[in-house]
Amino acid sequence: MKITTPTPAQLTFRKGLERCIAEHGKTLDAVEILAVLSHLVGQVIAVQDQRAMTPEMAMEVVGANLEVGNREVVDSLLMMPAGGRA
Repeated sequence: MKITTPTPAQLTFRKGLERCIAEHGKTLDAVEILAVLSHLVGQVIAVQDQRAMTPEMAMEVVGANLEVGNREVVDSLLMMPAGGRA
């Protein structure tokens, strides 16, 4: 699997999800958001074309993107002044 730069459509989709998470983060805690999003990812995996993507391939995509997303946030936090918050 290769890592690619997100397309404009992918970035727009992600930004929309980020806005939704920020909005609902006022009433849901981080664990609840994680649980809901994980549930949704499970559903998205279930509707993949099994002839083109096996569950193992889907989990590889999920794992790689979890790692990249986590690294992006950690890197941004490390760039903040001590005691800063995102």
